[in-house]
Amino acid sequence: MKPARTQKTKLRATAGNQTQAALILGIERKTLARKMKRLGIT
Repeated sequence: MKPARTQKTKLRATAGNQTQAALILGIERKTLARKMKRLGIT
């Protein structure tokens, strides 16, 4: 699965909660936010 798709999937699974999605992905919330911005995910 592509990183952008994975991040979108985890955000949906957590109802848009970036903190919970980052925990599931095993990364910091700020890192997730930066990646989302770079990939154009809102």
